[in-house]
Amino acid sequence: MLAYEEYGSGKTLVLLHGFLESKEMWKPLKLGAFFHCLAIDLNGHGATKYSPEYPRLKDYAQQVWQLLEQKGIRDFHVVGHSMGGYVALEMSLDERMKGKTVLVHSNFWTDTDSKKKDRIRMAQLAMKNSSLVIRETFPGLFLNAEANKECIQFGLKHNSNMTGEAVAGACLAMKDRQCFRDVVADNEKDYVFIQGALDPIVALRDGLENCFFMTHFYILEKAGHMGHVEDPEGLTAILCTQLK
Repeated sequence: MLAYEEYGSGKTLVLLHGFLESKEMWKPLKLGAFFHCLAIDLNGHGATKYSPEYPRLKDYAQQVWQLLEQKGIRDFHVVGHSMGGYVALEMSLDERMKGKTVLVHSNFWTDTDSKKKDRIRMAQLAMKNSSLVIRETFPGLFLNAEANKECIQFGLKHNSNMTGEAVAGACLAMKDRQCFRDVVADNEKDYVFIQGALDPIVALRDGLENCFFMTHFYILEKAGHMGHVEDPEGLTAILCTQLK
C-alpha cells in the first residue's frame, strides 16, 4: 500500500515526487489552497515500503492506479517531478487517464548510453551502501546546497530508511524507461512541460530541442532541478494556470 497525504479542495492533483524524495517535497508550493491534493510516496520512498515485485516504471504507475481505484478518484491531473514524471507518463497510457500530465523537471526521452551506465553504477553502489548514495546524490539536485541546507536535511530525514534495493530498483527502472516522444507529440495538448533554466539534471538545451512542438512548455528562469524550492511561486502560478 502506498503511503499518501490528502489536503485541500477542488480539482484533484495526483502529486508524484522524484528520485530520493517523498510526498513532503510538495509542501513549499501550498497547492492545497487551490486544489485537492493527493501526494504519494512512491515505491520504496518516504513511508512506502519497497516491493521487489514492482521493478519497472509501469509497475510503479500501476501501484498509483490501485490507490486511485481504492479511493474512487477518477477525475484528476497528474503532476510528476523528475522520476515522478516518468511514472506519470506511464499512467498517461491508460484509458482511465482523462486529465493532463505535467512533467516538472522531467523528460519524455530516454537516457544516453553514458547516463544508463551511471545509473547501473549507482544501483551497484546502493546495494553496498545506500545511505552513502542518498547523502551524496540528494544535495546535488539543488543549485545551491548551502542556501538550501535546511530543506536538504529535511529531505534526507524523510528518506533515511530507503533500502539499497529501493534505490537500486529506482535507478534501473529509470534506465530502462521507454521513449514517449511519439505519444506526447500525438497528444501534446494533454501534456505540460515545465523546465528549470538552470537545471543541472535535465539541460535546458535538451528540453528546447525535444519540446519544440509543445504548446504548453514553460521555463522557470530562477530554478534548477528543484523548482518547488527554488521558485515555488513561479511553479505554483503555472500549475494554477494550466490545471484549475
